[in-house]
Amino acid sequence: MGRDLGTLSVLGYNNETKLIHQFEMLYDKLVRINSKLEADPELSLATEWKRPDTKTVKYKIREGHKWHDGKSLTPDDVKFTLDYIKKHEIPLYATQWEMYDTVSVDGQWVTVKFKDPVGPVHKLFSNQIPIIPKHKWESRSKPAKATIKEPVGSGPLQFDYWDKGSELSLKKFDAHWHPVKFNRRIWRIIPESSTVWSLLKKGTLNYLPYTRIGKQLNDNQDESNIGVKSAPGDGWWHFSQNTRKKGLDDKAVRQAAVNAIPKKAINQQILYGFATEGWNLVGESFGKFSNPDVKKYQPADGVKAGKKTLKDAGYVFDGDGMAHFPKSKSE
Repeated sequence: MGRDLGTLSVLGYNNETKLIHQFEMLYDKLVRINSKLEADPELSLATEWKRPDTKTVKYKIREGHKWHDGKSLTPDDVKFTLDYIKKHEIPLYATQWEMYDTVSVDGQWVTVKFKDPVGPVHKLFSNQIPIIPKHKWESRSKPAKATIKEPVGSGPLQFDYWDKGSELSLKKFDAHWHPVKFNRRIWRIIPESSTVWSLLKKGTLNYLPYTRIGKQLNDNQDESNIGVKSAPGDGWWHFSQNTRKKGLDDKAVRQAAVNAIPKKAINQQILYGFATEGWNLVGESFGKFSNPDVKKYQPADGVKAGKKTLKDAGYVFDGDGMAHFPKSKSE
């Protein structure tokens, strides 16, 4: 990792990827998603869930689980978490706390009442909020600004030590119902990217998560002791157009511009062939919610198609190949 960690507060970080990687293991979520992109009770703090109506979800909280400091994790901790982030309007989880109105507890069941009917709720809500211990957080009046040096969660890894500017160590939480298969994970702070790749090649480093696509990845991927793994993501590169600008307010111009994007050249020259040419914002990482039959907008010869779109809309091309507005649009 190239930059130091600024905080270990799960309610106060700036959504940096490097911290998400730690908090995903330090804290449990109501519902976890497995490798098949399915809500999986084997991985989740909630062992089952129900939908009594379109505005209600009930979660049965796992019994016998404990926080890293040995105290019991209860449904009251879950209610506290949801009430607390809503009360303090924690910016990181604004999308989530704006969704629901009330939270109640009945035995091992936690009931969440949403403001409006909700669809597939787990990826947007149940899988996003880290459950925090009431006994550690209830005395903090400004949680988004809290300084946390030794976080206490209930996830499969627990805090070990933090040598700020050097490394963060998390160790196996043996009491977790779904324990990891290793004893410790050390997250090292290495400012120089070239140093990272040198240590990877030597075997001093084992793993580089969330590697950026770039020349170093391309140049080192064939090294004998380096393996590159990738999976479908939910991000994309896109071409945004300001529809308030004259010219771009015309649909034909926007369509022609998108047709002419040299996706293959961009992939080969900038992304070293690692990317997949996209056509559907709801891609395969969304599992069953993605439709592979969505029509591809860009034909093989995008420039030719773009010119035809403009000509069909009344645009005129001069001898230099420049397009001119139809008279009705230029007047």
